[in-house]
Amino acid sequence: PPQVTVSRHAVEAVVDGQVAAAHVTQTFRNASQRTAEGGYLFPLPKDASVSDFQMTVNGTTLEGRLLTREEARRIYEEIVRRQLDP
Repeated sequence: PPQVTVSRHAVEAVVDGQVAAAHVTQTFRNASQRTAEGGYLFPLPKDASVSDFQMTVNGTTLEGRLLTREEARRIYEEIVRRQLDP
């Protein structure tokens, strides 16, 4: 069975003319006793953008930074090389 599952998914959206703003909340649960690593892909239309990203882990909110794909990959690989939990 999968280690990590989605236990909650909620979307709040406001449409004003041709502009829509959506707030998506997803809750993931790791039911195992082991640390899990995975990739997260959130598909967006070509002309959409992300303005904010936050992640709450065990009650602590972490602010995300929006990076290019290349910069994010470079940072991730550097952390993994040092054998740290990204």
